[in-house]
Amino acid sequence: MLVQSFFIGILYFFCRWTPNYTFLLEAVYKPTFLAVIIGLIMGDVKTACIIGAYLQAVYLGLVTNLGGVATIDKGLGSCIVIPLALATGMSPELAVSFAIPFGLLGTLTINLSKVYMSFIANMVDKVAEQGNAVKVRLLHLGGSAAYWVVFGIIPVTLIVYLGPNAVSAVINLIPQRLVTGLTVAGGLMPALGFAMTVRVIGRKDYLPFFFLGFFLVKYFELPSIGCAIFAAIAAVIYIQLSGGKADGKAAAA
Repeated sequence: MLVQSFFIGILYFFCRWTPNYTFLLEAVYKPTFLAVIIGLIMGDVKTACIIGAYLQAVYLGLVTNLGGVATIDKGLGSCIVIPLALATGMSPELAVSFAIPFGLLGTLTINLSKVYMSFIANMVDKVAEQGNAVKVRLLHLGGSAAYWVVFGIIPVTLIVYLGPNAVSAVINLIPQRLVTGLTVAGGLMPALGFAMTVRVIGRKDYLPFFFLGFFLVKYFELPSIGCAIFAAIAAVIYIQLSGGKADGKAAAA
């Protein structure tokens, strides 16, 4: 279990390390993507993907990193909750209730990293004035790597390794009624994520696409992959038509 915990710690490290800011940035923030890797590490891809799907639904309506401000750390929530749920046999509904607290905990380390990197940036400026490109790269890559080894790999490894027994002990101490309540609340949280997304879909210019997808699935029993293909085609057509209208207006002007 220690080796598995260490690999999950490394996975979180690559979620947050600076070079990955533009490489697979969106992928590492997706619980469904991380669930596949965590499932391979833990030896249970199917259950991991089920839990990841629950987490994805919860985070579906949460917009993160607007203006560089982290509102929740999906990567930390996924890298801790999914392994703990697999190790303890926790139900997906109950696991979801732990996702938000761990996700919020991750924002503390993210915000602290920005303070830390501001000092590294000052050092980079001084080295850049000397024209030393090698030191600039070392400070940029090594500085952020050192931080996320300390605040990423180590804590995630320890939590995942030591967590199953602690989580199991806590769950056993919780009254059954409260466990049932948390399970019910966890089942409602994905619905809240979908509701936040539907609120955006409810815009008048998006509603036709919503009803098109609904009736394709309802009356033609179209599978999810087929619906996604039609959605991609509809999006391309919509963008092309919108661009054509914009060009026409520009030309008329």
